[in-house]
Amino acid sequence: MKKKLFLIYFLVLFVFLFSACERGVEVDRDSGGMGAEKISINLPFPECNILSRYKSMPEEVKDECFFPFPFTQFYRDGHVSVPDKVLKNPDGYLPPNLEFINSLDGFSPANQIIFWHPLGFSREGLPLPEQTTGPNSPIQLIELESGERIPVFVEPDARASPPYQVLYIRPLRRMKTQKRYVVVIKNSLKGADGSALDSPVFFEAILKGADIESMESWKEHFVRIVEFLEKQGIGKDEILVAWDFPTASERKIIGEHMFTVRETIYSMQDKITFVIDSVKDKPYAQSNIPDVYKELMAKSVSGTFYVPDYRDQSKLVEARFLLNIPKCVFEDTGSGGGSGGGVGGGGGSRRVKPMIFGHGLFGSEEELDSHNLLYSANYFCMPIIATRWVGIDEEARGEIFSMVSKKVAHPLQVIERTAFNLKQGHANFLALSILVRRKGFWDIVREAVGGFGTSVDIDHENPVYYGISNGGVQGGVFMTLVRGVKFGVLDVGGSIWMFMLERNRSWDPLRNLAYPKGDMWELEVKKLIAMGQMFFDIVDPITFAPYVTRGSDEFDFEPKKIIVREALYDEQVANLATRAFASTAGIPAIKKLIYPPLGVDIVDASDGWNGSGYIQVDPRIPENEKLPEQNLLPPKDPHSQVVRKWWPLLNEGDFVTPHTVPRLVPIILEMQRRFYEEGKIYQLCSEMLCDPD
Repeated sequence: MKKKLFLIYFLVLFVFLFSACERGVEVDRDSGGMGAEKISINLPFPECNILSRYKSMPEEVKDECFFPFPFTQFYRDGHVSVPDKVLKNPDGYLPPNLEFINSLDGFSPANQIIFWHPLGFSREGLPLPEQTTGPNSPIQLIELESGERIPVFVEPDARASPPYQVLYIRPLRRMKTQKRYVVVIKNSLKGADGSALDSPVFFEAILKGADIESMESWKEHFVRIVEFLEKQGIGKDEILVAWDFPTASERKIIGEHMFTVRETIYSMQDKITFVIDSVKDKPYAQSNIPDVYKELMAKSVSGTFYVPDYRDQSKLVEARFLLNIPKCVFEDTGSGGGSGGGVGGGGGSRRVKPMIFGHGLFGSEEELDSHNLLYSANYFCMPIIATRWVGIDEEARGEIFSMVSKKVAHPLQVIERTAFNLKQGHANFLALSILVRRKGFWDIVREAVGGFGTSVDIDHENPVYYGISNGGVQGGVFMTLVRGVKFGVLDVGGSIWMFMLERNRSWDPLRNLAYPKGDMWELEVKKLIAMGQMFFDIVDPITFAPYVTRGSDEFDFEPKKIIVREALYDEQVANLATRAFASTAGIPAIKKLIYPPLGVDIVDASDGWNGSGYIQVDPRIPENEKLPEQNLLPPKDPHSQVVRKWWPLLNEGDFVTPHTVPRLVPIILEMQRRFYEEGKIYQLCSEMLCDPD
């Protein structure tokens, strides 16, 4: 009998050990078969992420070692330390250069958090963003020091299937800098097929209290995390996995980059000069636009200006500008299309504010020929001037696609190049704002165009900003950095660049250029998304959102007033990316709202609101065209049922997409005009929330 029992015990033990070896885990008990279980985890290489090992590792992903990310394991001696071994390099590419990422003293405070499991993820039971700030949420992001929960948007990657699918945990406001955050995922999360998910082998051992060979320091680290979560009302038996990471400092993100650029430009502003290259009368008379818009712009002035190179202050960078001057500026009486038209005074001189314009993604200053801008400049009665966002303008588009298609640099370095070139783009815009605020600039322009109206006085000390799309995105940075520009309108902009790009229609063509097609490269694309934000942080509006309306003594930022204008169901800029900026900036939402953003106050502006504000615009699209709650966009863009291409003066042309609607609606432009003139936001829209009707 004893011999039979011994054989049974031996067979059970053999099967257990054999299966453990099959899944890459060796289990040893102490010699007496008593006490804590001892586990040794086989990693493909020592730097492998200890939370990337599961009981069952499919052959095609058996060496996956990056996720979850960000994670403290990739942080060492006070700085990020991502090993290049965790990345796979597509054939033909140069190896990735992680020098910049590994120089940071923490991870991005806006990083998309990415979790991976070979079984993938079901949407069943995933929390809504508003549910993620409570202890019952299955997925939470918690500041370790204070216990504060950050709202997150959770979604499985709709572009991939198991074992290549990841789970995105997207913070909906910027985390604090130089803080430690804990991510916790409860075991109610299901696999793509609805099955229960197992914990990473290492974390399962933590939950069981097992000894983990060669990882005792990590065991103690994770035990403290579990104890912290229990104090937050999350039971140990509820946890599937949890991990932590530190965020970088403002000194590394702002102080060493855009703050330095800004100080360079303002300290060397006497070096900023310009020349006028040409002046055109009725510049759009022959344009392919309806006649009613052709005569709105009386003169166009193009020129070159010279900006200190932020990388080498002994050099100057050449930049282009285009200035459109509406006909109202040349009139001796009247004030343009609006009831006040951006001018003040009443009798005597008419003070006309200049407007600085920020163009769209991969665009240029030539966007000033858009009929809606011809209308707006004349309606506000404001000369409108623009230059290019170097690094993300029309020239950069060709460079980016060429770099990617010819494989002259790793895709991470393409992102790095874009972000660092944008530093000069912002330097150029700051230099342009300095020019615009010089009386001498306008004296030369006045002479070049043959004079303005006899009563017109350019209010050069009080320019305003108007950015659309990418210009709305960049405006969040520009309005924080700039001096003397007090009012700005950011139309259909957003924040958190890697979030915006990954949910933009242009992402798939870029992805297919950067990486070979096929599932096997999907996880490498997600690593690009995970680390790309660490480059973009230096020029991302989410970085500057805490200071744009509040200012900063540390960085000498002046508080500004801005309008953040969102088009619901925007097919180009995800609404959540716009709301994340407004929430982080503490900008209140203006009644009336369909989807109140999380964590912001709501104010009534029917009698005028003397502050910044977030406005939702309903583009009135059909119910069946509303975007799905996933990161894979439908093949066809939604279109308004009301607003047409040639609004606001003509009810003609094709119906436009939501992204285009706000800039065309007359009542919304009247709100903008009053904001520029009075510094107040008036809610002039109907009961249907800035309903175009």
